[in-house]
Amino acid sequence: MTVESSNYRLRHRQRRHAQTGGSRTQRLMTAIEQTPESVVITDTEGRILYVNPVFERVTGYSRAEVIGQNPRLLKSNRQDSAFYRQLWGKISAGEVWRGRFINKKKDGTLFTEDLSSLPFATRKAPSRTTLPSSVTSLMNWNWKFNTARHKRLQHRPAGRRRSP
Repeated sequence: MTVESSNYRLRHRQRRHAQTGGSRTQRLMTAIEQTPESVVITDTEGRILYVNPVFERVTGYSRAEVIGQNPRLLKSNRQDSAFYRQLWGKISAGEVWRGRFINKKKDGTLFTEDLSSLPFATRKAPSRTTLPSSVTSLMNWNWKFNTARHKRLQHRPAGRRRSP
């Protein structure tokens, strides 16, 4: 094998790797941008590096407003200090944290979401991805359902009442 053919094979392999790697990265970014749930990526100091469009719709904050900020800008003060100690204990240990937050949108409206905070590392730096899932609409629906059920049971004739 000549040096020229060896170089050709190396360049071909590098080009193929760059093409498949680029398309993989592009597919991953498209998936994150189009996922129906919020995605927030922070650095180890808690500064927001990335949010997807769902985050913008749910919170009312634009990407430009939150990049470089700490996610505490969503803080509603509905969680106590023990909640945050447990959260930061897991995060500081590099563990996955899951829990439910009551957060505040840009307009002051409260909303509830289940979060998973996952550590990951890149070649450049360790980071965390937070995957919030808004459960406010589910909780509102559940409350309406239970309220309607309760009213319906109260209006039954006395002989036909069942326990809930």
